[in-house]
Amino acid sequence: MGASAVCAALLLAMGGCSSRPVSNPDAGGFRIRDGATADGSAPADATSARLFPPPFTDTLRKGATTVTARVFASFEDSGEVSWLGVGNDGSLFAQVGANSPKTIFYDAGGPSAQWSNIRCYNCVVHLDRQANTSWVVQYDSGYDPPAPALLPDGALILASLPTVPGETTTAAVVVWRLETDGTKGWSVNFGPLGIYFGGLAPTLEGDVILVGTAFQDIDLDPGPATVVRAEPGPFVMKLAGATGELLWVRTPTDAPWTGLSSLTGPDRVMVRADGRIVVGATATADYSVGEGLHGSMMLLAADGTTDAATWVRRFSGPLSGWTVLPDHDVLASTLANYEMPGPDYLRLIDGKTGAIRNSYAIDPSYDSFAAGPTRVVGELFDPVSGYRALDWWSPDGIFQGGLQFVFSPGTPGVGVNLSGGEVAVAADGHVIMAVTIGVPADATLDIDPGPGVSSFVTPSAGFDLAILELAP
Repeated sequence: MGASAVCAALLLAMGGCSSRPVSNPDAGGFRIRDGATADGSAPADATSARLFPPPFTDTLRKGATTVTARVFASFEDSGEVSWLGVGNDGSLFAQVGANSPKTIFYDAGGPSAQWSNIRCYNCVVHLDRQANTSWVVQYDSGYDPPAPALLPDGALILASLPTVPGETTTAAVVVWRLETDGTKGWSVNFGPLGIYFGGLAPTLEGDVILVGTAFQDIDLDPGPATVVRAEPGPFVMKLAGATGELLWVRTPTDAPWTGLSSLTGPDRVMVRADGRIVVGATATADYSVGEGLHGSMMLLAADGTTDAATWVRRFSGPLSGWTVLPDHDVLASTLANYEMPGPDYLRLIDGKTGAIRNSYAIDPSYDSFAAGPTRVVGELFDPVSGYRALDWWSPDGIFQGGLQFVFSPGTPGVGVNLSGGEVAVAADGHVIMAVTIGVPADATLDIDPGPGVSSFVTPSAGFDLAILELAP
């Protein structure tokens, strides 16, 4: 359940949902910064700059210069952007998909009425920095695929999933390489039964880390060797980016992971600059109260020589979004568990120990984060105001500003809805967003969230996909 869905449930049940965060002690016993005031302002004797406070009033959202604002594709019915990546050369990659095969129209250099189209269940779109489409590649995946891993050489590693976690099928789970020109490279077949990939991440040397869950007695090695779990649970593996060769596979043994009672386990992974692996998971676990969703994070050694984690951090509710910061700490947004009353939290987690260094109660919760050398950004939807917002901090945690997004005149959320977005930070510090806008036919959108105007007339009812580049 996403942050906006949790807040919508509170609106129905309680008649309200605050968009004003307040400082609160963390539920795990770690204090927020000593002396924090109710409005989140820093006390005079504060010694830590790593606070990452959310904005406490909308007037703090200062705005940014728009570099690019352009619709690059349109779904005939339902569809969305599920991932955005920025290559070392500055080019953009967007993973888009729908809940069933739909026609997607994409910009091939002409007016929208003359756009090219392709039947798309899941597609990868490659664009230049001005959001001009270079190529579109379609691939089949019977369930929402994980985000690709964007390698340093510009290639993508993707996983095609034939079914939902915990179900069997005769179709194969396949991991494969997509070259920089949109042609398909190597592929590795993991068979049709019992393996589910939840997350992929590139390493600095150009290989890929994959995390997921598997049934018991399912062979995780696609080659002649055999690696199985004695019971259902998580795995972490490394494939060579150039060839797809399995370099190692581990099955974590920490109790919060081996106690999973469903296959909803690891669903995101990132590799730190020092090579260590950070894994996030949302699962129903034995340590929980009832059957609600709970979050967990762990840090693994990079060489794959041990099953044990350096640390494991558990939360009472699922992870909404998180990222690894330049200094290896983790910024995470966690949701309330629907069976255990309590607020959502924005948390700063120590990368060395897993301890929570700082925590704020916040509602609504951030959906996604991205971090670069000069900027950290978080993206959220506020169902009370109807706005989608983007906030940014310096890497040392100082709040710098943000934007609220409205793409049509009039009341937010009426007629034209911003249903989701993905965010990335480019090497130059610019913030790139890929947003999904639900639209009626013949609507005139102003894609530029700033004072400028970038008009687009929707060719038909459906979902338009747009790229925004902002210079905060």
